[in-house]
Amino acid sequence: MLAVVPLSCLSDGGNDFLRPTGIRLLSPVNRGQLADSAVSVKSAKRQIIVLYFRSVVFSEKPTILVRSNGRCISLCITRVCGPMNKFLRKHNKAILAVAMSLLLVVWLGGSALTSFLAPDFSGILVAKTSIGDIVEGDKKRASFETDILSSLGLQWQLPAFAANAYVATEPISIMEWILLTREAERAGMIPQQVEVEQFLSGIGRPLSMIYDMANQRRVKPELIFETVAKYRGVAMLAASTMPSASISEASIRTMAEQELEKATVNLVSLKAADFVNDEETVTDADIQAHFQEYRETQPGPGIQFGYYRPARVKVQYLKVDIDKVAENVVLREQTLERKAREFWRQNPEDSAFARPLEDVAMDKAVIDELKASGDWNDDADDKVATHFETFDDARDAAIQIVKRDEARKKIQDVADWLTRELAVPWFDRETDDDGYKPAPDGVMPRTYYSKVLEGMPSNLQFGGAVTIHETDWFDKEEAILVEDIGDARVANAAMSSRRFRDLAFLVQGIETVPTESRRVNTSLFLAVGQSCVFPLRDNVGNYYVYRITDVKPPGPAEELADVREKVIDGVRLMRAYERCKGHAERVLAAAGDGLKAAYDADEEIKAVVSAITKPASMGQSSGYYASRPFGRVPAFSAGTDRVGFKQFVNGVGQVEREFIEDCFALGSKPAGERRAVREVPELGAITVIEWAELAPMYKPDYEKERARIVNSARRTLQSRVMTEWFSPQRIRERHAFEMVEVQ
Repeated sequence: MLAVVPLSCLSDGGNDFLRPTGIRLLSPVNRGQLADSAVSVKSAKRQIIVLYFRSVVFSEKPTILVRSNGRCISLCITRVCGPMNKFLRKHNKAILAVAMSLLLVVWLGGSALTSFLAPDFSGILVAKTSIGDIVEGDKKRASFETDILSSLGLQWQLPAFAANAYVATEPISIMEWILLTREAERAGMIPQQVEVEQFLSGIGRPLSMIYDMANQRRVKPELIFETVAKYRGVAMLAASTMPSASISEASIRTMAEQELEKATVNLVSLKAADFVNDEETVTDADIQAHFQEYRETQPGPGIQFGYYRPARVKVQYLKVDIDKVAENVVLREQTLERKAREFWRQNPEDSAFARPLEDVAMDKAVIDELKASGDWNDDADDKVATHFETFDDARDAAIQIVKRDEARKKIQDVADWLTRELAVPWFDRETDDDGYKPAPDGVMPRTYYSKVLEGMPSNLQFGGAVTIHETDWFDKEEAILVEDIGDARVANAAMSSRRFRDLAFLVQGIETVPTESRRVNTSLFLAVGQSCVFPLRDNVGNYYVYRITDVKPPGPAEELADVREKVIDGVRLMRAYERCKGHAERVLAAAGDGLKAAYDADEEIKAVVSAITKPASMGQSSGYYASRPFGRVPAFSAGTDRVGFKQFVNGVGQVEREFIEDCFALGSKPAGERRAVREVPELGAITVIEWAELAPMYKPDYEKERARIVNSARRTLQSRVMTEWFSPQRIRERHAFEMVEVQ
């Protein structure tokens, strides 16, 4: 309830005025009494206290606050005087000092006070597990811990701990980290600080670094040591869960046999590509049928036809020509001469100072002629100089080297200016849902680069060293063939492995911008029309800045006309493959006296093979071959996960494990049935295989290789166990993890 009371009402007693409120004054109040610290009044039911304060502190007008059992009535008066006013004047400095002290506390401890006064959500339940509930406070602490570990270079998300086992699993999250650390603590895997310090020192993280980190983060060093201790505790737990080396001798022997037992086969290899008839007629009906059958199939090697078009792009790029820069670089004549002379003096044997070969040959001929005529002085030096012996002779080459060195510095400045200028319109753009920025106004037209170059400072132009180029459509395989920029890579030494042929396809409409992986540089992903943020450089030293102007995502060929020639080649290759099947069956039927005799008697096949220009020693052409011995698994792969890898068989090429098993299977058949026809579609080949012999595993070989095979098998087993143990799904299953929905 708010009451505004005229001063005259109070000075006249005020009871008539206050009667509607149920309040009455115990005695008349005059103007002087209004300055007292308190005025007693009485309501119909209870006594209450009236308080009032100076207007300069709280309001535009003096106010009286009437408080009664939690209810307040504010009475406005027109003047404050008397003892209160005197008190405030007397203690004004003390009051101001207290007020300023409070302001200082708020200023210095603002965030702390805010945190102190803010609602506490740390106790909110997030998940339930068999080893304790997880609340928001646990997540907050785990976030702090994982941030510390990342700063120390410890990969907590992919904790390949015990025995350096490779863990082929997806990264764990904060939730799995909490579960693993609790699991380690319950198992008593808590290393002492001395062990933690030794571990940190061993990985190049000295104690001074830890204390510096603690100081920067304003935390106690003990918190960092505790965090690393948890990391090591998880590692110790992982090591304890790994099985002991309990591989049986029979298993080791079986693994060894797969590698050390060798088979040899004879084979006739018929490659479809060698039997293609380029003059063969292909009808429109054949072309259309083949196109429709494989239109939406991804192309592959051999006869794995497909006309699903890969992603293609068009690129516009700026080339900064280092030769142009070198021609137009400006140096004082004296400086140029001095630097050229100094370089020649320090590098007289540089290839740039080599004398022309014809001059060297002429000098040798003169010396030989003098020796032959007897006019040669035997005490003279008969060595011919291969490099210039005076600066006057080397001067032109030295000046070119100095100019080129200076050009390397200037060309970097040009490239940096271009990337900065082209990036300006994109700075304030917010990314869309796809992670790419929408194109600013004015950057999409093909003339945009020309307008940017118009604003280039004159000291960076170097006689038109920067030129604009555009490409036609190309895919990833064709990117290396793009003129100039095709073999370029990022000029930054730390990112020099990034090549144009890969970067050009990190673009809107083809690739999505990763949002979770910390190892991906998202600045390499460009929107259509956006220029690269890192200039590229080729092997010569030219610099490039590019942008993607148009994209075509991967998809089926739109029209037959787009791939007509490829379809015709595909039809002819398929026909050749079918003919090879017939040739192979004919050779198999005639191989009663041996495969070699049947091959030699087949004039049709030999005529094709004799026309092949590729050397047969490469082992990839059609023909007859006696293979080199090979095991069931690749060499040095027994006990590893490489047992399923492809193997090379001369005459055929890199073949799958199934082909190898088919070869070994022939050895267990009766003598008259040890030949077979096998298709190898991924290589476009038909083979006729004849079993030759098996070289068994001998005891000395087994004893020599046993230790290696055992170690490989142990590492493989450890890797599999760790992959399973660190799997986020398995971690959650082990501890009955269940998320709780926030109400």
